[in-house]
Amino acid sequence: MASNDSTIGKGPISWMAGHGIAPHLLMIMIIVGGFISSLMIRKEFLPPADSDFVQVNVIYPGATPAEVEQSIALPIENQLTNIDSIANLTTVVSEGSASLFAELENSANLDRAAQEISQAINQVTTFPLAIEQPQITILGTTPIVMQLLLHGPVDAVTLKRLGDFVRQRLLESPEISRVDLAGMSAEQIHVEINQQTLERYGLSLDFVAKQIRNNALEQSAGAIKTDAGDILVTLDDRLYFAEQFQRLPLINDAGGVVLELGDIAKIKEGFSDQNRSVTYEEQPSIRFDIFRTAQQTPLTVTTAAHKTIEELTSELPAGMQLVVTQDYGKQYQQRVGLLLKNAIIGLILVMILLSLFLQYRLAFWVTMGIPTSFLGALLLMPMFDVSINMISMFAFIVALGLVVDDAIIAGESIYYQMQKGVPLLQAAIVGAKEVAVPLSFAILTNIAAFMPLLSLPNVMGKLFFSIPVVVISCFIISWIEALFILPSHLAHMKERKNRSRNWLERIQQKVDTN
Repeated sequence: MASNDSTIGKGPISWMAGHGIAPHLLMIMIIVGGFISSLMIRKEFLPPADSDFVQVNVIYPGATPAEVEQSIALPIENQLTNIDSIANLTTVVSEGSASLFAELENSANLDRAAQEISQAINQVTTFPLAIEQPQITILGTTPIVMQLLLHGPVDAVTLKRLGDFVRQRLLESPEISRVDLAGMSAEQIHVEINQQTLERYGLSLDFVAKQIRNNALEQSAGAIKTDAGDILVTLDDRLYFAEQFQRLPLINDAGGVVLELGDIAKIKEGFSDQNRSVTYEEQPSIRFDIFRTAQQTPLTVTTAAHKTIEELTSELPAGMQLVVTQDYGKQYQQRVGLLLKNAIIGLILVMILLSLFLQYRLAFWVTMGIPTSFLGALLLMPMFDVSINMISMFAFIVALGLVVDDAIIAGESIYYQMQKGVPLLQAAIVGAKEVAVPLSFAILTNIAAFMPLLSLPNVMGKLFFSIPVVVISCFIISWIEALFILPSHLAHMKERKNRSRNWLERIQQKVDTN
């Protein structure tokens, strides 16, 4: 190969093109590193887009809402307005308590903001002596991955019992850590007493309510100090079912129980009043919301849920059905399939079309720029705390049609030098250098087009942050691949002399002449 230092020139492009190991080693590091990163990176349906909140809860026993507002809510609000990291403050005042929700800015550090809020509250000196210690909680969000509906021709009590059974069975799976029930009111014990019955026994509603309160709840009896520590003593008289309330004593004498609650009242199990209900196919139903932890992927949770659903189908009573109404794991899998399908089809089409106009070995190395850019982006994503989700996969689909152009531009320029009879190494260097400046500016222009998405505020910023990160990462790796890796591959291809053309080269000849 006829070349010397004067024809090769100096600079990073020349050095990388003339080096036989460094470009290949760099490409291997990008591909292997990206593949390992793809296995370890967090996977989720959507990135966490909810605003970060810090909750402040203060208990003021026996105080009216007006007293709570004046003595607790307003002093805390005045202190928190001086904290720059708080974007919005919402206060909920009720009898005996106040809850304040501080919405934080996107860039705010949760732990630091909670500490600043705690310090601000400690500076309030006008709190009533009767309040309890303010509780400060960082509110996190647990992503939901699946929703189920249990429905059938049964009454509300039976439906709730079956719902508890299904929920417990779902939680038995090691991959499922949280299942919430929705669509059912809170369970209550309904006690109905006739006024004439009360008068007959000389009782009042207040007396009966007090007896229920004193005898049907779990009560603390203090603590016993021992050498090994304190032992808490609890009197557990909590009642759960209507049958237990039937035997609750109201009046006692020396001979024993004279009157029980069941003697004067109708007691039944029921639910609290609500203004809405959940139905499916005109039947009462109950909804299950299945969540995942930060370490789990949507597919692992939904796969375990589907397995449990299959087992439950034969265990439910006749007429009861368990229906999947939302499956984010399936949608996640479909998006992964769409991305892989588009990538494979894109690789094949680029390879075929480039092979019609360029050498097929050159077309192969140009095509390799696509997976290299994608795997390189996967390698960079954890640095920006970006996960594999529906939004970031959409960004990969957007980048798919852009990154291949970089390698095509550099590859075609190098091929043009080869067609002129320039030695391979010199052709690779000259061809890459000729397009280095316009190619760099083209990539910088594309990067600049996506940069504004990085500064979107609040929820929109969190939701779409992964799009510019993924696309810009693909552009950067594509730029490195086109100017520093591809020329070396093409410079070290074996030259073929004095041999007949194969069938692919004959097709190329026909394309060139038509």
